[in-house]
Amino acid sequence: MHSSAVVVFDDDLKVLLLRRSSTDPWSPGWWNCPGGYLEPGETPLEAALRELREETGIVPAPAREPIAIAPIRLGDHTQFGFAVFLDEKRPPITMADGEHDEYRWCSPRGRRRKLVDGSRRLLRLVAHL
Repeated sequence: MHSSAVVVFDDDLKVLLLRRSSTDPWSPGWWNCPGGYLEPGETPLEAALRELREETGIVPAPAREPIAIAPIRLGDHTQFGFAVFLDEKRPPITMADGEHDEYRWCSPRGRRRKLVDGSRRLLRLVAHL
């Protein structure tokens, strides 16, 4: 299994983090970047953009191509990371799937407890872009 995650930047270079719902079976109460597992036949980029749309309602403008970040090995799978720079400051966020219950725009260099390992490692990488 492979997964993809997206580090979303607004025009102030703040990143979007989502808090996993207390009822979610995977890391409840922990924060992460939008992302999830690839579906059969999907490329890492297609999965990243699908997960971004499903988890937040954000559809990046076609002129702003996502930037690939170095893949990260997470136990038995690889997480492919992408950075997306939005044209608008803070687009409306919709979390309709129940997987997350809160979001925040934060500095990519800020120290955070309860940030899942894959997102922590992605944020370290993008802090050097």
